[in-house]
Amino acid sequence: MKYMQRTHSLFMGFPLPFRKYLLDEDRLTIKTGFLNQSEQDVYLYHIVDVLLEQSVLDRILKLGTLTCYTTDRKQPTVILKKIHMAKEIKQFLLRQSEAARERSHRYPVMDIGYHKKSATARPAPGSVV
Repeated sequence: MKYMQRTHSLFMGFPLPFRKYLLDEDRLTIKTGFLNQSEQDVYLYHIVDVLLEQSVLDRILKLGTLTCYTTDRKQPTVILKKIHMAKEIKQFLLRQSEAARERSHRYPVMDIGYHKKSATARPAPGSVV
């Protein structure tokens, strides 16, 4: 395990034990719950982009919310709420996701709709429609 973080509350930045983020060299694991627990895994090679959001109070307490955009169909976005040192974690996530893509030789493919027929395409002259 390379990194472990808990969700912090807005009140004085104390950690709440109900959400944990574990970052390994190839996956991000989110464990939630106290009585009923759930665990969500995202492979790092799926992460394409990371958005950092901070309010004024978050910047004072060095907290932030990270939104990870992925190529995974089941989880297109993964949100890491109120984590400590969010800027450093964002940079770390981006570096680790790039390294994981290089290790696994998997690169995100964007669908730009090139293979689809255009709705404004005109039929060729002399063809039967």
